[in-house]
Amino acid sequence: MAPPSIWPAPSSPAAPLSGGTTPNRVYRIPAGGGGTAVVKFLTLRTPEMRAQGERELAFYGSGLPARLPQRCRAPRLLAVPSRKGDWVRLTLEDTGPTRPRTLRSLARCAADLAHLHAAFWDRIPEEPWMLPAGGRVPPEPAPEAVTALAAGASDPRTATALAEAHRPLARLLERLERLRRECADDVETLAHGDYWSANLTARRAGTIAFDWSDVGPSAAGEDLGVMAWTTVWFGVYPWRSFERLQETLIEAYRTELGHLRPDAPGAAALRAAAERAILGRFHRWALVEELPALLGARPRCARWPRRGAAFLRWWAAALGGMADRWSR
Repeated sequence: MAPPSIWPAPSSPAAPLSGGTTPNRVYRIPAGGGGTAVVKFLTLRTPEMRAQGERELAFYGSGLPARLPQRCRAPRLLAVPSRKGDWVRLTLEDTGPTRPRTLRSLARCAADLAHLHAAFWDRIPEEPWMLPAGGRVPPEPAPEAVTALAAGASDPRTATALAEAHRPLARLLERLERLRRECADDVETLAHGDYWSANLTARRAGTIAFDWSDVGPSAAGEDLGVMAWTTVWFGVYPWRSFERLQETLIEAYRTELGHLRPDAPGAAALRAAAERAILGRFHRWALVEELPALLGARPRCARWPRRGAAFLRWWAAALGGMADRWSR
């Protein structure tokens, strides 16, 4: 699935930018004055992609980007968005390389995130297009995941790993509704919704965050959970060091937020919100797409990285432990 061939124009050589996990396409193109710009093509072909694409368009059309703090801002929009068929074109400021991967750079991005949240603490803009930030727990488990888990794995190598994972995964499926109710009680702020390494450019003056298609209200710690888990899930940071990464992000964020908000939540409250967000994102990705594929109930999704048995055992045990903590 490719955007219309006239975007970008053949007279303007375009360099594809890698790293995305959706059907959207991103290119770096020449711009005036010898500089460059980034062109992002949002596909609207499926209901989910349409909802996300329309939300990012509404975000840029709302004036909200101008209200974001300099320590955590969006790339500037350089041209009026245009549409052709099932595609929308956004021309954005080129902010340089994304994907910070060291513990120090990721912690700095977490500290910058505190400035975004502090600016909208318990006073989220009232916009008709704004829905809860990405990663919220749906009201019930995906039937396909329940069926696949009950059937077991068709591949003997996968079956061995999932034998240990079955109980924590089953507990997670059973307890999603209670988890959803837990999330509803948190104090909320404006969250990015998909704040992870591939969507971030780390600069000395602050972080520039891309892909605002999941922006909306959520508990402060949810962005931290998405940041830690997704950065590990896609292999940017070692999964065996996940706990160290998450605790480092929480501490960097909590320290910075403490300078900005006298009522900043403590580490335990941030960790709770982060883990609930991880469980919600796990449902959306892994229970709906990855788990049935691992069990042989559907083809593997090309977007997700291939994982071995050791990763799968850790993955299921970590999620099962989180489900137990927040479903008692």
